Amino acid sequence: MKRRDALLKIVLPVALEEALVDHLLQHPEWVGPFLTRRGEGHGAPERIASAAEQVRGRAELVEVEILMAMDHVPHLVAHLREDLGNADIVWWVTAVADGGAFR
Repeated sequence: MKRRDALLKIVLPVALEEALVDHLLQHPEWVGPFLTRRGEGHGAPERIASAAEQVRGRAELVEVEILMAMDHVPHLVAHLREDLGNADIVWWVTAVADGGAFR
């Protein structure tokens, strides 16, 4: 098994959650365990989709954290950019120094 030394975080609109999860599940060669959670995003008002969200000043978003090998990150990001490129998605990667499981 390849060392999982990166945590890729992706933040996207709720409407794209299923499409992203489908992409991740189709690429077990790149993607390790991942977590999805709902949250509220703050930022540029013109990027908030609905009128109700504009009034509140925040948008409902999905945050996805993926544990994976650092050298697989560019492949996954390129694949997602190709398939979901016009979507309002942001991502960043953080190095993971250590980790494991209690088994």
